[in-house]
Amino acid sequence: MDNPKAPHPRSAAEEKKKIRDSMEASVKDGCAWSVMDGIGTQYMTPFAYAMNAGEVEIGFLTSIPQLVSSFIQPVGARLAHKWSRKQLVVLSAFVQALMWIPILLIPFVFGNGAKLVFFFSLVALFGSILVPAWTSMMGDLVPQHERGAYFGRRNKISVFVTVVSSILAAFILYFFRNYSDNVFYGFSVLFFIAFLARVVSGYYLNRMHEPHREVEEHYVSFMQFFKRVRKESFGNFLIYIGLINFTTQVAGPFFTLFALKTLGFDYIQYAIMFLVVPPVARMFSMPYWGRLGDFFGNKAIISITGMLVPVVPLLWLISQDFYFLLVVQVLAGFVWAGFELAAFNYLLDATPRNRASYVAHYNVVNGFAIFMGASIGGFIAAFLVSSGVSILWWHGLLLLFGLSGILRLLVSLAMIPKLKEIRGGKTVSEHLIFWKVVAEYPARGIVQEFSDGWTNLAVFSRRIRDKTISIDEHIRTRVGNGIKKNVERIGKHIPEELK
Repeated sequence: MDNPKAPHPRSAAEEKKKIRDSMEASVKDGCAWSVMDGIGTQYMTPFAYAMNAGEVEIGFLTSIPQLVSSFIQPVGARLAHKWSRKQLVVLSAFVQALMWIPILLIPFVFGNGAKLVFFFSLVALFGSILVPAWTSMMGDLVPQHERGAYFGRRNKISVFVTVVSSILAAFILYFFRNYSDNVFYGFSVLFFIAFLARVVSGYYLNRMHEPHREVEEHYVSFMQFFKRVRKESFGNFLIYIGLINFTTQVAGPFFTLFALKTLGFDYIQYAIMFLVVPPVARMFSMPYWGRLGDFFGNKAIISITGMLVPVVPLLWLISQDFYFLLVVQVLAGFVWAGFELAAFNYLLDATPRNRASYVAHYNVVNGFAIFMGASIGGFIAAFLVSSGVSILWWHGLLLLFGLSGILRLLVSLAMIPKLKEIRGGKTVSEHLIFWKVVAEYPARGIVQEFSDGWTNLAVFSRRIRDKTISIDEHIRTRVGNGIKKNVERIGKHIPEELK
């Protein structure tokens, strides 16, 4: 099928309306996708743990689907050049929805973790084959100067839906675990809802308008991609993001296992710690990071958050108290929201030409990094848990968290100075921006919230007072008029000789 050509001539107003309607449809698609993610994808590790999976198996549950999904993306990029981008995205979304059906049957039909890795890899595959086409289409659809604010808003809404879905899922599992003889019935309910949610997502994707390609794209092979990026600033960005993903995933899959197995969290505590608190922090901070990225540039935001990302796993070594870890997760949500949003917008800015191919190869590199990180992390985790190695009072998975934090810090220190801003932003010292972003602006926002709260309270009190005075005057007037009328009415019946 040929690439879609430029649309038939239509008025600028009609074209603008189509774009705005499509952007709103994308928000609704994001909401439906978030239901699938919050109620399905985010419960893969608890599902595997319920099936008695070990550290290595849980590592593979993250790494193998990621490897499959990343290596399928060049295929998706090639298809995006031959097919309509919209048709590819919609078809892939509906097929991905179908892949949830065998997953919900695994405990009853297949009965082992290997099948879970296989079918979840298919979910990841069909979810990833559409990414180059979707990213290319959204890059043409959303005006460049609106990307930070738009994706900040879209992500904020999606995160809210993810949180609500995750809470619902936790209570479903809690019910089946405590009031049923088989918790796997609860997981089946979750995965069936995930299937329905992705169907709804595909419906809204189908309602979107596919814009003509702003820049004529040509497929770029993997070798051509590497030859080009070595000469561009995008190359350092690619290396940095790949290394951050590698060092993050060394420990990433095992925070949930540590909470469930070592700390003894139930499903509601798990949901609050991993699926509610970080997304809520993301939801409230996404617009904040979006505005800062539009103002200072995405490189500045990557630099700031890149130095904060290593702090998160190191804080797990300080205390394993539930409430302390909740604060850590708030920080994690805040930091990762800025890092991921700025990295995504940096990617869009750096790839105006041949975006689908660049995005596909970019995701291959990152997918391989995640695969290696999670796989190596799985073997390290199994060794640390079984050997009983300890340093000071840290042992087991805590040592893995510390290793991940140190590696992230080394990567950021080495690579951040090599990044360059693609889109022009306000030229300010990054040390000053760091202070403004992590201290001045949040503090000013808190003060402003209190100030606005007192102002609104004063205005509300004044309105109540004015309304009370108005009502009092109204009552007095009505009562006075009523008395006057009654006196006049009585006076009419008094004989003249008595007056």
